[in-house]
Amino acid sequence: MVDILINDLSLNGQYTSFKEFEQYIRDNLIPFLKYCDERNLVLYKKTDFYQRKVTVNKSFNDFLHQKGNPVVSYLLMALKKRFFSKPFWDEENESKIDANATYTYELEIEKLCCLFEASERDRLVYSFSNSNFSEEYIKIYKNNQEIIVRSIFNIEDLKQELFIVRNPLNKSTVLIPLQYTFKMYQNEDHHNVPHFHVIKGDYKASISIPNFEVVVGSLQRQTHLKDLQEWAEQNKEYIIHLWNKKHPDKLLNID
Repeated sequence: MVDILINDLSLNGQYTSFKEFEQYIRDNLIPFLKYCDERNLVLYKKTDFYQRKVTVNKSFNDFLHQKGNPVVSYLLMALKKRFFSKPFWDEENESKIDANATYTYELEIEKLCCLFEASERDRLVYSFSNSNFSEEYIKIYKNNQEIIVRSIFNIEDLKQELFIVRNPLNKSTVLIPLQYTFKMYQNEDHHNVPHFHVIKGDYKASISIPNFEVVVGSLQRQTHLKDLQEWAEQNKEYIIHLWNKKHPDKLLNID
């Protein structure tokens, strides 16, 4: 199960009117929440979330109490009402924040904060459009140790996050056919072509992307290359996505 926290800090009265917020709701929030609901993804919020300001003078709660507003009605229907109650991450015995730790962020924020909570969970937050939270990655510090929280803004961000980060290949070592392990490193400047590594005992080889040929090294048997190529073709889209995520300066096209 994936925990996604609503970044309530990203809702701080930045919308000029309810009409502007309605457009955002229609284009982003409703589709996002429907997608989460269809996949049983858990959305956590803070108990005072609905008091956050949408405009300078009006809160999210004020927005929801507009009578006869079709966007509000559609939002309520899309959320199936359960979004407006539990789960609240800051209720008693629910928070994962370490009471004995020191958390810091570049802005002055309270300790019982969604970003700190997210750093102890799946590190995913949904952020509203806000100039203070426009970056994909938010740096949190726990006892001076950096933790990265991923900020998502729409369905496409969530799909990519679930596809890349939650895929088993994203682990440091993954067992693949013929008892080889798959690895892809952040720093891959020692070869001229994009590649990943396969390892089995003393046998190591770098496999090119997207052609899946041996760049350097050797396999236990030459006949193993065909099986590894078939596996790589089956996982080609993900392998390229993973390369692009680790090497944004050397992007590959996905056919």
